Amino acid sequence: MIELTEISPADVRTAVEAHQLSLDWSGDSFMADQWLGGEHRAVVVDGEAVGVTGWSEAGLSLLTLSLAARRHDRQVAEAVLRESGARTAYVASWDAHHHAVLGAFATGIASQAYQFRLVDRDDLREPVTGLSVRPATAEDLPWLASTGFQDDYVQYLDRDALSVALLDQGEAGIAVHVPHALADDVVDIGMYVDPALRRRGVGSSILALTARDVLTQGRTPVAGCWWRNWASRVTLETAGLTCAGTIFRLDLDPDVFAAAAVSER
Repeated sequence: MIELTEISPADVRTAVEAHQLSLDWSGDSFMADQWLGGEHRAVVVDGEAVGVTGWSEAGLSLLTLSLAARRHDRQVAEAVLRESGARTAYVASWDAHHHAVLGAFATGIASQAYQFRLVDRDDLREPVTGLSVRPATAEDLPWLASTGFQDDYVQYLDRDALSVALLDQGEAGIAVHVPHALADDVVDIGMYVDPALRRRGVGSSILALTARDVLTQGRTPVAGCWWRNWASRVTLETAGLTCAGTIFRLDLDPDVFAAAAVSER
């Protein structure tokens, strides 16, 4: 018998951290945020807890199962899809576990986001002349708000996760450097450039400067961009980062498999 039962946030965090540690790479916080967000249930098979599942309005992303329970993955996935109503799932390309468990129910697959890492710090580009980066402060809030880049800058300031890029001492853009949701030694980086200064190497220079700063802290920079944002991918590569993975979006239709099962009987 398969049941989905209540589970505490602390136990969810423990399960998610264990899954993260089982992977060869973290990627940015896209999947971590998906795993930690939304609703969660413990997966119980014949009275024994064997895993954790989680979903949000965006779809299903977490379905960890112990090795002993893998043979029940189809039945567990069917129960989770019934409970959650999810018809979409998100899976990282380097996450074989979720590919196996959720991919078996996919009727379609598409790219959602590209994931980047720094292979060699010597690959980082030299910044354009006159560009520098300094920590953002509350005094920068009016200018930050004027860019329309984010809705809430205070949360970034509170976490020391935002810097202002200056070109010849004038505001040129924004550098984002957010600690990874699960990996303490990893920092998600990103940037915004004043529209008047785009296509001049400023964006890739901001990323390179931010990555170097992260490295001096003894941590690892990572980044991501939406799969349709080809301009951002080019900027990340120009900065010296390498595309090392993809977040896939799976279309799920359990009715297709239910119908197939009936026809086989």
